[in-house]
Amino acid sequence: MDVTLPDLFVQIENVDKENIGFSSLNSSDLTEEFIWYVFDFETDINLNVGETYAIILYSYCHEITECYEVSCSIYDDYVQGDFFISSNGIFGDPENNVDLCFETYGFNEELILDLETSGSLKWTEKVKPGSTILGEFSVLNVGDPGSELKWYIEDNWDWSEISITPLNGDNLKPEEEEFIVQVSIAVPDESTFSFNGSLNVINEENPDDFNNIEIPFITPKNKVNFNVISFKFFFKNIFNFF
Repeated sequence: MDVTLPDLFVQIENVDKENIGFSSLNSSDLTEEFIWYVFDFETDINLNVGETYAIILYSYCHEITECYEVSCSIYDDYVQGDFFISSNGIFGDPENNVDLCFETYGFNEELILDLETSGSLKWTEKVKPGSTILGEFSVLNVGDPGSELKWYIEDNWDWSEISITPLNGDNLKPEEEEFIVQVSIAVPDESTFSFNGSLNVINEENPDDFNNIEIPFITPKNKVNFNVISFKFFFKNIFNFF
C-alpha cells in the first residue's frame, strides 16, 4: 500500500526553549530512499560558542507507522550532547550511547572580512635621494549592509620618515564611498639603494581582518663626472730633399 509521506521539520532552540531557527522540507521533496536531506535556514542563526542548543527533527505522523527512519551512531556518542526520542511531543530520558548522524554548515562571524583596500604605493620609476614622494590608497567597508568599520594603520620600517593622513577611522559603512588615505615619504639621501617597507590596515574589531600594502622604491646611482683631457697630436712632416 502506498503511503503519503508527511512534511518534515527542523527547529533550533536555545536553553530557554526559545525557537531561534526553523526549516522544513515538503513531502513532495522526500522519498522512501535512505539518503541525506539538507535543511536550509533562510534566516541566519547566531550561535555562541560554549552554549547549548537543541536540534529538533519532527513530523506529524498521525496514523502512520514508522513514517521516517533516522540514522544513528551506536556506542560512539559525542562528548557533549544527548539524544532524545519523543512521542507526541513528550520527551523521556536520553538514549544511552546513541547519537543522531547529522552535519551542520555555517560560518564563523569573526572570520568574515569587512576591510578592503584599493590602490598601491609603488613607484615604477627611480626616485631622487633626499626628495619627498606622495601617494594614496583607499579603505573600504565590504561587509554586510549597516555594518560599521573601525580601522587603523601600522607601519613596518625604520629607514625613512613617513606621514599618513589619517592614521585611523571609524563608522565607515559599506554604502559610503571609499575613504582616501594620503601618504608622504621622505626619501633617504642615499644613492643606488632599494627600499622596502609596508603598511598594515587593520580592522580594530577583528585583527585577523587586515590588508598589507607594500612600499618599494629604488634610488638611482649618482652620476660620476670625469675631467676629460684632450690630447692634441702634432705630426711633423719630414721631407727629405736629395
